[in-house]
Amino acid sequence: MSERHPTEDALLDLALGDVPEPGNQLLTQHLSTCPACRKRYDAINDSIELTLPAAPRVQPAPGFDQAVLEAMGMSGPTARRRVAPQAAGGGTVAEPGRAPRRRSALVALAAGVAGVVIGVGGSMVAGSLDDGPPAATVDVGTPLVTDEGEAVGTATLSYLGDQRVVVVAAANGDGRTYECRLRLPDGQTSVLGEWTVPDTGSTWVMPAPYADSMTVELVDDSGAVWSTARL
Repeated sequence: MSERHPTEDALLDLALGDVPEPGNQLLTQHLSTCPACRKRYDAINDSIELTLPAAPRVQPAPGFDQAVLEAMGMSGPTARRRVAPQAAGGGTVAEPGRAPRRRSALVALAAGVAGVVIGVGGSMVAGSLDDGPPAATVDVGTPLVTDEGEAVGTATLSYLGDQRVVVVAAANGDGRTYECRLRLPDGQTSVLGEWTVPDTGSTWVMPAPYADSMTVELVDDSGAVWSTARL
């Protein structure tokens, strides 16, 4: 009987620290004796290391993450991940002290593994595991600026597969809650969500309409616009 090799899903589970014992140890032992699987695992882990810093820390619009996963063929068990400190039995798969992210962060991370790019504050390209062409690139984001002229973040348009998205990164929010709103050229507005913006910053990835131009507005609980970015 030929030796069984782990699937891509199993390797992604291991890289994300989501394999319970004894499966974790069995997979780790297999990687120590199978160069081909080790190479596949290292490619997945490298993509995670590249993508996780830019993954969103707050959940985007309801249903968006599942739609992205289904489009990538990753619905089901792979859609539910958490990041654990490290794998047992040799080889660090997640840096100690790395804080767990929410489910939607791993949607973005999974998209990065598949070659989809999410960038915040700069250009980034993530190739697919088969070294094919990157799915997208993201340029430096448009500054998110307050009325006083203070830059408190960026807003960037990108794509996850065929889904157009807006990536909003904001900081220096004093821990206040802001409504994220898109304003279209005809004056219509669309509320994307409401989140708390800590001084340390947070990032969101949300579906965006197909419009030639739009303005991202972060609005405080009094209705005043705190910051804007014109895309």
